[in-house]
Amino acid sequence: MTVPLSFFMKRQKTDKILTVFDEHVPGLGVRVNRSGRQVFILKFNLKGRAVWRTLGSTDFMTLDQARRLASRMKALARGGDDPTDLIQSFQIKEGIALQGVIDVSRFAEIYIDRHAREHKKSWKKDEQRLKFYVLPVLGKRGLSEISRDDLSRLHREIGKRSHYSANRVIEQLHTMFRLATIWGYLPETWPNPASGIKQYKERARDRFVLPSEMPRLAAAIAAHEDPFVRAALQLYLYTGMRKMELLSLRWSYVDLEFGEIRLPDTKNGRPHRIPLAAPALKILASLPKKGINPYVFPGKIAGTHLSRIDKAWQKIRKEARLEDVRLHDLRRTVGSWVVQSSKNLTIVGDILNQTNQNVTRVYSRFTNDHVRDALNAHAAQLSEYF
Repeated sequence: MTVPLSFFMKRQKTDKILTVFDEHVPGLGVRVNRSGRQVFILKFNLKGRAVWRTLGSTDFMTLDQARRLASRMKALARGGDDPTDLIQSFQIKEGIALQGVIDVSRFAEIYIDRHAREHKKSWKKDEQRLKFYVLPVLGKRGLSEISRDDLSRLHREIGKRSHYSANRVIEQLHTMFRLATIWGYLPETWPNPASGIKQYKERARDRFVLPSEMPRLAAAIAAHEDPFVRAALQLYLYTGMRKMELLSLRWSYVDLEFGEIRLPDTKNGRPHRIPLAAPALKILASLPKKGINPYVFPGKIAGTHLSRIDKAWQKIRKEARLEDVRLHDLRRTVGSWVVQSSKNLTIVGDILNQTNQNVTRVYSRFTNDHVRDALNAHAAQLSEYF
């Protein structure tokens, strides 16, 4: 006996994802996720191949509307035309909210353009996470189809390779679904599927280049064939600048006479002035300028800056026998060496342009001399009693 679609119009949880087809319009069905969320889907043939399309959530579309839309789409497909665009026009004509139609891939574009690019200095990282982790798995799914179980599975899969990346992806998706309700792509009461997912414990990384290791690293950097890569890595160690702030450095930000770099805008949203030691000044003064390129480290294409030095770094760290040292560890090296010599975390925060003292405080782990001094003083007091 065929179960009518109307039976599934009441939300109910299931043990697995179900797809139940309509008894009136062939190919029309309701897909029921484990959370009980339901969306209308349509399977039809287009130029000899099977095609699936999400028509909308049952929260926004009635069964009668789904049947009328499905019938029109199948008629177009029989004529050889892709009927996908009919979905949105039908929704608008019927006065149905577009929330149930938009897929994750399209909303990801909206998120990047409307939020990440405008409000986040690191928006390209958001874009990369979506591209590599989210869209290959969930990109074609309707936004309203995504359940907590879907995201929990995604989190576990990414976590097999990287706990850090898995946690960042879920945090980003939580923001995306929150904005989806604010912007009207999902109902205001829609539960955020990224909520309640237990994140992996992360161990703060404390690797930095030791003084005994620095001669090998310096020699490997000096031996690299690209003068701009050499200079970039050396300045990385002399200044502690963030990688992209360094690679995108403009000559207009460099004052060789006064001996400083002035960044008008940084990751934390404020300008930053970086005094240059004599060796750093010498490196900058020796760099050739390529035509009218405004960047200190020019890219291969005219008018662009060097954007990736990861491949060069892989080669250099291998030659230096420091294969566990990541590129960002060079910035950490600056912080660790400064705190060991000065015992002053405030200075480290000023050098690295960090406003969060909790972030800066991590460098106190790189030396325990102050702990040793305190325990020696404590022992001196105790010695009176033993």
